[in-house]
Amino acid sequence: MKSLILLPAIALLSSLKTFSQDTLKTDTLKQLIITGKTHPIIYGGADIGAGLAGATGLEIGLSLNYQLRRQLFTVRYVGIVNFSIKAIGSPIPLFPGVQDNGSLEETGALYGHRYVNGGHAFSFSAGLSKSTRIIKNKDNIQLPPRIEDHYVGVPFEFNMMWFKSNKRRYRVYGLIPVGKPTGFGSSIGFKLGGNISKYSYLSLGLTSSLGYHKQY
Repeated sequence: MKSLILLPAIALLSSLKTFSQDTLKTDTLKQLIITGKTHPIIYGGADIGAGLAGATGLEIGLSLNYQLRRQLFTVRYVGIVNFSIKAIGSPIPLFPGVQDNGSLEETGALYGHRYVNGGHAFSFSAGLSKSTRIIKNKDNIQLPPRIEDHYVGVPFEFNMMWFKSNKRRYRVYGLIPVGKPTGFGSSIGFKLGGNISKYSYLSLGLTSSLGYHKQY
């Protein structure tokens, strides 16, 4: 008789335990979705600026960034082109032309730290790079007119970025809202970068990116 009474009780307890476990898993999944922790902090950026020292000219950069806790992993490409506008035509100049005065190309991998506070973040990184420097020789007749040099260096960068602080609908061109509220969005900021190497340089420019810039 006792067995007949205990069997339904055991079955009921087992059902309640299974239900509570399933509920806990569901609640945990909902909480992960609500807090935005189901996606990593990853974003791709583009930079435009100017070389300030060591390699003057127009600077263009591309980067891919991944953040784990406060650690920041970056792969980047930097190109700096030095050119001038020169009148073309002989003996009378007829129209302007672009004169190539040399360039620099760099690919590198960097490691650093990134600190997020609301809708902005600050980061600093350094790493290892491989670069190609092309120098146009105009003065020394003992050297070739075009010198190409390949070397390694230590790239570094400091970033200050602003982005949305809360989930919102993504806006095409910053104006047209589409879809549901999301953590995916754009950022704008400043970048101070450079490289310590045979041909060290320093640059400053604007940076913009697309991706997940924080955990919402």
